[in-house]
This record gives sequence, structure tokens and C-alpha cells, in this order.
Amino acid sequence: MITIADESMIPALKSLWIEAFGDSDAYVVFFLNHRFDNITTFVYLVDNLPVSMAFVFDEELYYHGAYVKAGYIYGVATGSNHRGKGYSTGVLEHIHTLYPTTFLVPATESLFDFYEKKGYKTAFTIHEMQLSLQEIRPSGANYLFTPIFPEDYKNFRDATFQGEGYIRWSLPSIIYTLTENEYWKGKAFKVTPPNESSKEDLLLYRYDKEQIYIKETTLSGQGLLDVSYLLMKEHEVDKCNIRLPYDCKFSCKKFGMLHSYYKVENGYCNLVLD
Repeated sequence: MITIADESMIPALKSLWIEAFGDSDAYVVFFLNHRFDNITTFVYLVDNLPVSMAFVFDEELYYHGAYVKAGYIYGVATGSNHRGKGYSTGVLEHIHTLYPTTFLVPATESLFDFYEKKGYKTAFTIHEMQLSLQEIRPSGANYLFTPIFPEDYKNFRDATFQGEGYIRWSLPSIIYTLTENEYWKGKAFKVTPPNESSKEDLLLYRYDKEQIYIKETTLSGQGLLDVSYLLMKEHEVDKCNIRLPYDCKFSCKKFGMLHSYYKVENGYCNLVLD
């Protein structure tokens, strides 16, 4: 039976998540405390226990000059003893009856094939850069990094990235992603170059002991190189992975998939939970 989850199912959802994705108990508790919703969390029950689940977040897709409702599907998982029985497919099909347009980001290459069989089409692409500290020649300019509030972040990205195939996140989703980014030692800034107080760029990044991950930014050119260099120096790493919008001048990779009546190519959904 497919139904919406209630709070009594949270321990079972946590176990499903840890089994499927291998995340820490602390992170799963963090996610469920912030993003569990007994309206948009769907489960497949066997003997009254959740054996498969999917979360849906209410976002919007910009299509032909207007925004349409689009559900961001996340955390699709089935218990190991119940896989291969069509339970996750059943949950997805149920979601599709409620959300005519949904999107997701497959975690692995093989999952693109899996979701294609469920009616999804690749619709979102990214230009991905890999930089090392040694290859950058910084200009030496001093940039001002100012913390940014969720409302400003949302307004900034909407004004910058709106275009055909743009995914507009709701304010609650922006608040959560900035909070989760901080959980993963990340930061969000407005970046001002020297002597250009009227010009600002957006930057969202996180880091680990090996590299910087710039998940979303409006920086480009020398400014992007300079800021990447400064971040690598600050956090004492020598690699930087940067996710940028699709650019026909560079090779791009498929990133997200859409299940919809609408057809989108090279849309923008760089800001996701990953």
C-alpha cells in the first residue's frame, strides 16, 4: 500500500536512509528534523512498515515565460530485502499522479538508465570545472566576502538564472539548503571585487579535507579563478570542483532528469541536495 508517511514512521525512514545511502545517523536525523513533511513524504507499506520511500519538495520550473509547479524528488530508497519488487516504481507512479511535473538528479550513471525506463528524460546539464591550486595564476586582488541571508540568496539567483528550464527553489528550500550547507562546513556569500562596490556575485561552496566544492556561483573569468584560489588557500586544499551553468562553448555533462509534458533541454537545476 502506498501512503503518506506520518511521524511514527520516522525511525523506519531513518533506517531505510542509512541502509540505502550510508549516511551517518547524525545527518539523517538532521535531514528528517528539517525536511520531513507528512504531506510530501511517500512510502510503500508492507505489513504496515515502510519498505520504500521518496521525498518531494515543492519547487517551480520556468517554461515558456511562466512558472509551473515541479516536484523535486529526493531520497528514493527501498530496503534491501524488498528490492526488485517494483515498490519504488509504485511510489514514483503515485507521485506522478499528484505532480504532473517532477525532476530529480541521479546519483550514478546507471540510475539515468533506471529513471529513463520510468519516463524521465535528461533535461538539465552542467559545465563542470576541476581546478588545482598550482594551475591558477591569481591576480592578487582583494575580494570582499559578505554572508548572505536566504531571502537575498533566493532573489539573487532568481534574477540571475531565470530562463527556459530554470528550477526556482522556494524560500523554505533555500533556507534548508543553506542550513545543510553549513552542516557540511559550507558557506554562502555575496562576493564583491575590489573597487567595484556596485558589482556583486553569488557563491555557495563547501569543503572537505581534499577539495573545495563550488555548488553554485555567478562568478566567471578571472574572478572565478581568483576566488577559487583564495578558498583553496584558506582551507589548505589543492583541488576545486566547480559546477557552472550549461555553456555551449564547453563540454557539458548530463545532470538532472524531468518527468513532464514539457520538454526541456539544458535547463538549470545546479542547486540540489548532493
